[in-house]
Amino acid sequence: MNAIAYVDDDLHNLKHYKEMLSSDFNVDTYLNGEKLLESMNHQSYDCFVVDIYMPQLNGFELVKVIRNNQKYKRTPVFFVTSSPEDEIKIQSYNFLAADFLDRMTKRDELVARIKNRIELNRFSGEEIRVGNLCIIPSKVEASLAGQRLNLTLIEYKILHFFSLNQSVSLSKQELVEYLWPNEVVNPNNLNTHIYNLRQKVEAWDHEIIGDRKKGFSLLQKS
Repeated sequence: MNAIAYVDDDLHNLKHYKEMLSSDFNVDTYLNGEKLLESMNHQSYDCFVVDIYMPQLNGFELVKVIRNNQKYKRTPVFFVTSSPEDEIKIQSYNFLAADFLDRMTKRDELVARIKNRIELNRFSGEEIRVGNLCIIPSKVEASLAGQRLNLTLIEYKILHFFSLNQSVSLSKQELVEYLWPNEVVNPNNLNTHIYNLRQKVEAWDHEIIGDRKKGFSLLQKS
């Protein structure tokens, strides 16, 4: 599951949002921004949900500090408040990859918006080069030896994920959870997608190797 940090100085809100989101995300809650910043040294998050009106560090000040960490330059942020004021919304949008939520947002909409932001963030980074392959996340496309590849979205996601985890053994379950988060999918479907992808990247100087015990790895061809 994707990991979320929720920051709010109201214990009732922390409990409410944790209960509402925990079936879809791993949720860590913090009573203030200082506690979150301390935890970021040993925790990793895919999204931040931040109350705006907090003592000491308010939500906007907290996110400025988070954005100073290179790791979280583009990580999605949702500002939460009961205020309907337009200027608050405008200030929220001034932050890269940030959005605004009011406390009346229903659970299904909240979950869908967070999932969509996290998914978009996966495809918004810099170019990734692995040998003669080039992946362009901002365009959700890849090229091999200068020729654009005709990939399905699942094939692209497989290629992108392996490129970020070179020489690392990935289990079939890890790949299934990444490709189809929160969906019930037959793990054997993965084999078909990887087989089709291999046919399209035969000229690549790397290859995806499968092992029944160790899982899948991306290795350079010998």
